[in-house]
Amino acid sequence: MRIVIDMQGAQSPASCTRGVGRHSLGLVKAFLGAAKGRHDVFLVLNGVFQDSIDDLRAEFSELLPRQNIKCWQQYLSPVSGISGDFFSRKASELVREWFIGQLDPDIVWSTNLQEGWLDEAVSSVKKIDNGALYCTTLHDVIPLIFPKEYLAGDIKYWYQEKLNFSKKSDILLTVSQYSKAKIVEYLHFEKDRIFVVPNACDKSVFNHAGVSGFDRCDLKSIAAGRYILYSGGADKHKNLQRLITAYSLLAHDVREKYRIVFIGESVKRCSPQMLEHAAAVGLRPDRLIFLGYVSDADLAELKRNCALFVFPSYSEGFGLPPLEAMACGCPVITSNAGSLPEVVGLGEALFDPYDERDMASKMFLGLTDDGYRNRLIENGAARAKLFSWESSAEAVLDIFEREVGSKLKRPRSGPESLANDLDLNFRFLARTIAAIPGFDESKLPAVAQALADSTLPHDGNRNLYIDISCLIHFDHATGIQRVVRAITNEFRNAGLPGIRASTVCSFVGQKKFYRAEQVNGKYHIPEEPQLPGYEVDFCDGDVLLFLDLHPGSAISKKEEVRRLRNLGVRIYFVVYDLLPVSHPQFFPPDMVDEFNQWLRVVICSDGAVCISLDVAEKLKKWVSYNAALAAKSFKVDYFHLGADLLSSVPSKGLPFNAQKLLSSFKNKAVFLMVGTIEPRKGYEQVLSAFERVWREGLEVSLVIVGKQGWLVESVVEKFRNHPEIHKRFFWLEGISDTYLEKVYATSTCLIAASEGEGFGLPLIEAAQHQLPIIARDLPVFREVAGAHAYYFSGKEPQDLADAVVRWLSLYRSGNHPRSGNMPRLTWKESARTLAEKILGR
Repeated sequence: MRIVIDMQGAQSPASCTRGVGRHSLGLVKAFLGAAKGRHDVFLVLNGVFQDSIDDLRAEFSELLPRQNIKCWQQYLSPVSGISGDFFSRKASELVREWFIGQLDPDIVWSTNLQEGWLDEAVSSVKKIDNGALYCTTLHDVIPLIFPKEYLAGDIKYWYQEKLNFSKKSDILLTVSQYSKAKIVEYLHFEKDRIFVVPNACDKSVFNHAGVSGFDRCDLKSIAAGRYILYSGGADKHKNLQRLITAYSLLAHDVREKYRIVFIGESVKRCSPQMLEHAAAVGLRPDRLIFLGYVSDADLAELKRNCALFVFPSYSEGFGLPPLEAMACGCPVITSNAGSLPEVVGLGEALFDPYDERDMASKMFLGLTDDGYRNRLIENGAARAKLFSWESSAEAVLDIFEREVGSKLKRPRSGPESLANDLDLNFRFLARTIAAIPGFDESKLPAVAQALADSTLPHDGNRNLYIDISCLIHFDHATGIQRVVRAITNEFRNAGLPGIRASTVCSFVGQKKFYRAEQVNGKYHIPEEPQLPGYEVDFCDGDVLLFLDLHPGSAISKKEEVRRLRNLGVRIYFVVYDLLPVSHPQFFPPDMVDEFNQWLRVVICSDGAVCISLDVAEKLKKWVSYNAALAAKSFKVDYFHLGADLLSSVPSKGLPFNAQKLLSSFKNKAVFLMVGTIEPRKGYEQVLSAFERVWREGLEVSLVIVGKQGWLVESVVEKFRNHPEIHKRFFWLEGISDTYLEKVYATSTCLIAASEGEGFGLPLIEAAQHQLPIIARDLPVFREVAGAHAYYFSGKEPQDLADAVVRWLSLYRSGNHPRSGNMPRLTWKESARTLAEKILGR
C-alpha cells in the first residue's frame, strides 16, 4: 500500500506551533514507525513554506528516507482565503493534486484540511481523480457551532468549501467522541466513515521528571515565583476573559501569592485587550504575564513548575494543553464542556466555563487544598498514560489497511507506472488550469514554473550536476583546478549506476546553471545567444556538486540553493581548506570577507565533503560557532585526493628549453616546491634557507613551480632578480602538467613548507614518483604522509637550512624516510569515494 500524507498542518504559520501542528508531527512520526516495513509512505510538503522544509526533513530523517519526503512548488500567489487571488488558489489546488497523483497513492491523508485562510496553504480533495482513497482529519467543527463568532464575512464561504472537501473524503478521522458527534450533527457525514483517533503528547518532552533550567533566561524569574498557568490560543471559545474574571474573584492574599501566566503567540497579540479587561475587574497589570511563544522544552518546564494549570475553553475538539500538563505532573482543572471531560476524566476537576464563580472556587481549591491537589495530580498521571501517539498511530494504520485493503487499484510497479500517461495527464492539467476564471497570459510563467518543478522524474535515473564555474571562467591551473579536472573526468567516464553525470557552469549574480560541454579536452559554454538552450532544469532527486571553488558565484545563489533543496535537489560543496578563516593574515581582506560569506552558503546545503580529515574537523568547529545559520541536515565528511597526475586531464606542452633544463638536473640534488606563490606557502623562508645552504658550500638546486598569487610582490621581485636565478635557483611559472610530471621525475626531494594546507596534493604526487619529502610539521601533512616524510618545525630560515642539511646526511646514508609506500589513491578511487559521500554506495 502506498500512503501519501499532506503535512501542511505542520508547516503553516497558523497551525505549526499549535495543537494541529503537534498532532501532525506526533501522530505521523508514530505512524511511520508503525508502517515501517509494511507499507510505502511519502510525506508531501508545500514549497511555499520555505523555512519549514529543512526542519521537517530533519525531524523525520531517522524515520523515512529522504527520497520519500517530497515537496511540490506553488509559485502562484497570493492564495490565502482572506486576501488571495481566486485563480492562483484554484490553479495551485490542481498543481498540488497533480503532484500527489504522480506518487501513485492508494490513500491520501491530510492531517488538517482547513489550512490557508491567513496563509498560503492550499488543500482540496478529488479535484483530479487518481483512484486513491482520501482521508481527512477533521479536528472539530467549532465554527459551525458558533457561526456568529467565527463565520462573519467571507470566511464562511472559504470554510464551507473546506467542509465540502472534507465531505468528499472517503474516511474522516477526528480526535474525540464529542467531535464525531458534532460532525455527524452538522455535516450529516455517515457515522461508519468517521473514526475517533485521540491526540497524545510527546512523552519525551512532557513528563514528570523533566530537566532543570530554561532555554530562555527571562523565564527563570517567573518560575522562581508561584504562578497559575494557561497555554493555548486566544480564540473566543478559549474563554480567557472569564478566566481573568475568575482570577479576580480569588482572595487578595491568594492573588498576591500567585500571578497568572499566559503562553501563546496569539494570546500575547491580544494582551492589550486582556489587560484592559483585567483593569475593568480590578486587577493590577503586574498580576498577568504574557510570554508569547516558548519552546516545547520551556513549556514543559513551566508546566512542571506551575501551582495550577487552568484550561477554561467551552468548546474543544480535544484539548491537548491539559493533557500535556497532566503528563508533566501538575494539577489540572478544566471546563466540563466539549471534549475536555473525555481527556481529564475526573468530575471534581471540572467547572462550568460560563460560571466565573465556579471556576474561581476550583482555582481556590487547587491552590490551597493539598488533598484536592494530590487527587488532581494522581488523576493526571493515570489519564496521561491512556493516551499515546503509538496507540493512535496503530489505530490509523488498522483503519487504512481495512478500508484500502479490499480496494487496491492495481498491482504496483513503482512510480514509472505513470510514465505512459504522464504527457496526456499533463496536457489535460494545463487545459484545466487555463479554463479557471481569472486566467490571463501574465499568469503563464508562474503556472509553467509550478508545473515544471512539481513534475517528478519517472525514468529511475538521477542527474549529477558538477559545477566547474571557476575552471570555465578562469582556469588558474592551480591545485584546485587539477582536482576539478581529475574528479570531473572520472565522474563523466565512470558510468555510475543510475546516475547521469554532466558538468555545469554559472555566473556571478545569476541564479541559473548552464550545461558545460567538453571539446578537445577543454570545457566551455556557448555564447550568450545560445545560453537559454543550455539551461539546466533541476528535478527532485538530482544532485548538484559545487566541485570547483568560485565563491562569488555561490554567494549570489544562496536563495537558489535553498529553493533547489526544497525542490528535492541534494546540494554538496567540496571544501578545500579554511585558510582564510584560520590564517586571515595571508589573504587580502576582501578575499577573507568573501570566503566567510561563501561558508555561510555552504552550511545551507546538504553537506560539505572536505579534502582531508583535518579540514573536516576545522569545518565542524566553525559550524559549531555558526550553528544557527546551518541547515538542520547539514553534514560534514571528507575524502582524500588522487595522485596520478596523468589521469587528471593534464595540460600539455613543453617549452623549447625544457629538455636542456631537465638534463642539467641530472647528478645533482634538486629540491622542488610546487604551488601558487602565496604568503602562507613559505617560499621566502625556503629561499632564504637555501641562500644559507649555498653559503655553506653545498651544491644543491632549488626549483619552484607555481604562478604568482597575491600579496607576494616583494617575494616575486626577489625571485626575478636573485643572483642564483637560472643557476642554482629556478622559477618555472605556469608550466603545463606534462612539464611538471617531468620535473617531479628528475628532482631529488619535495619541500612542503606551507604554514597551512587543506591537503597537500604535491605530497601525494611526489610519493607517486617515489620522491622523498621534507614537510613542515602540520597535522594535515601528518595525515597525508604519516611516517613517509621528514618533518621540520620553526619559521626561521636557519630552521629549514638545518633540516635540509640533516636530511641530506640521512639521504646519503640511505636512512631518510621514503615516500614510495605512502598510502595514496588513484583519481578513480578518489572520485569513487567522493561519489559514495554524496550519492551513497
